[in-house]
Amino acid sequence: MKSLNLLAVLMILAMCLVACDSGDDDSTNPWGYSGSDGDNDDDGDDGDGDQDYVCKSCTDEPDAIPADDNRSTGVYKAVLTGSNSTGTVKATVATDESTGSCEMTVDDEDYEADDFQIDSEGEYVVYTFSSGDFVVEIVVAADGTIIRVTVTVNNEPMEATMIKEESDQLVKCFEGTWTSSDDDSGIWNFITYGSTLQGYSDGNGGMDFSGEVSGSSVTIYAYEMEVAHGTIS
Repeated sequence: MKSLNLLAVLMILAMCLVACDSGDDDSTNPWGYSGSDGDNDDDGDDGDGDQDYVCKSCTDEPDAIPADDNRSTGVYKAVLTGSNSTGTVKATVATDESTGSCEMTVDDEDYEADDFQIDSEGEYVVYTFSSGDFVVEIVVAADGTIIRVTVTVNNEPMEATMIKEESDQLVKCFEGTWTSSDDDSGIWNFITYGSTLQGYSDGNGGMDFSGEVSGSSVTIYAYEMEVAHGTIS
């Protein structure tokens, strides 16, 4: 299994890439991931730091279309972090708002919405996708800026890190685990779009984090300081 190997200042982290949406992948690697062919050593150098990673099960191009750029309609992708649970979600609202769909995978279980509702909250639009197993509520501004996301799966809330995909900016989702020097462990997930990274970890009672991506190099920030850096390999 390929992984994102990080030299952590505060924790030892392990990360694997998954798709925000399913795709055909004949690879025997269940994560659908391949990366640089350089040799990894203890300093995190992959031997070919300028080579970008490749997600075989992700789409090569954004699912979003130009008609939905800078609008509330379009494609929303997220990673989900819960109490001992992890997942991804992709929600799509048609340009004319006539239809909406939502596909979710949590702990290797697939879910699909069978109901879509549109409401308003002051100046914002509220999109709600649901089934008997989950509810995803996205509150968004007219230009596509996400105001709030609420996700409940089997009556349990999950932390959602969500981005609206644009037609020229592919969003990718990562799920993984962390292990501390005290042998504590947990879940940390993030999304990338361009050179930007956003995520959430269940460590320290739960925390948001951000980061930067440059080729196969990754830098993670939390509490306004750099906490990890390494390579996707």
